Amino acid sequence: MKLESLPPIILAIAEQRSLSAVLKTIIDTVARQPDVALARLWLREGDESCPICSLGELTPKPSLHLRASAGTPLSSRADWSRLTGTFHRIALSSSELKIAHIATTGESIRIPNLVEDRKWVRSPAWADEEGLVSFAGHALVFRAEVLGVLGVFRRTEADGDCFSWLQTMASAAAVAIANA
Repeated sequence: MKLESLPPIILAIAEQRSLSAVLKTIIDTVARQPDVALARLWLREGDESCPICSLGELTPKPSLHLRASAGTPLSSRADWSRLTGTFHRIALSSSELKIAHIATTGESIRIPNLVEDRKWVRSPAWADEEGLVSFAGHALVFRAEVLGVLGVFRRTEADGDCFSWLQTMASAAAVAIANA
């Protein structure tokens, strides 16, 4: 991932008019980068805005909702574009989850080696089965407010260049999301 590749990507995102088009452009772009296995984007929303959560008896409260997902699973039965499942909603109080930690603190997380650092890995068997080596995640911050989280699992180490590229992408994504 090279920083020089970002200007045309950022322009393509900025040209989108609807939130759904912005989210699709962001996640498809990130998922196409070399060695990215899974790219996901969560937005901070109340449960009443989530079509899945609003069906239940949940009291509306701020949480993160999966709004875009793409990737290339090794397992043919997996669908990484779906927005339902275990991590479709992440309570901001779930500080043991890396995505909630990023959203509540604004701190980025880089796990260069998932095998050596299991602190943030909820499903080690899944990570091993999919050949996932690293994780990188950044808060989507606009005007000092965390709008959501952009995270990727990679099949190679998330080095400094990858981490910087994703951080720049997250910053551009936050602006595009706020303006959509």
